[in-house]
Amino acid sequence: MSIFKKVIASVGFGSAKVDTKVKNHYITQGETLEGVVEITGGATEQKIEAINLHLMTLYGHEGSDRLTNTVVYSHKVNEPFTISEGERKEIEFSFRVPLDTPMTMKHPGTGQNVPPVWIDTDVDIKNAVDLKDKDYISVEPTETHENIIDAIKIIGFKFRQMENQEAPVYIKTSKPYVQQFEFLPTFGKYINKLDELEVYILEGEEETLKWIRRVKAHLPPFKKN
Repeated sequence: MSIFKKVIASVGFGSAKVDTKVKNHYITQGETLEGVVEITGGATEQKIEAINLHLMTLYGHEGSDRLTNTVVYSHKVNEPFTISEGERKEIEFSFRVPLDTPMTMKHPGTGQNVPPVWIDTDVDIKNAVDLKDKDYISVEPTETHENIIDAIKIIGFKFRQMENQEAPVYIKTSKPYVQQFEFLPTFGKYINKLDELEVYILEGEEETLKWIRRVKAHLPPFKKN
């Protein structure tokens, strides 16, 4: 085996290539995501220490334009193996998308998902530059999420927007962010009493919690349901 090839592969040139393909780019919170990771060998034999998939999103910070990437869930695909020069391997994977994965919507202007949710593929190669791949997915809400949002609309509110925000101190969650839904009163008894309604939905395996912020100075600001 050429020493030159080894050196070139170690700095990323002529190294293996990775391509992650999911079976369905549209998935509902709590469902199983399936796909395959394709690894194609480069100019020399290489040791693949691990392939990890990271379900990612980003969130904002109150009063700031700063956005932070965060891991929603991580999944290890394989044990260590060696891929030969030019060899092609396909490794299937499946994992359950957590219920607290942010739901996504298409931005009417850009057509991109808001907030973005994607799969980062991280391939750890011994004595070489690690491989990376990124694949965006769309996440649909569970029936529980839909029922809560529909109930809010029925009592007179119109959906305005949703976004991931850094978790407020009064919300207890294992994630650094929560998904915030904003509504405006359009009819009914809240039309002249509230400027807007901010709702946080934390769905779990056994119960779903809702935090509601009523945006009006003379009203109690927070209520947990």
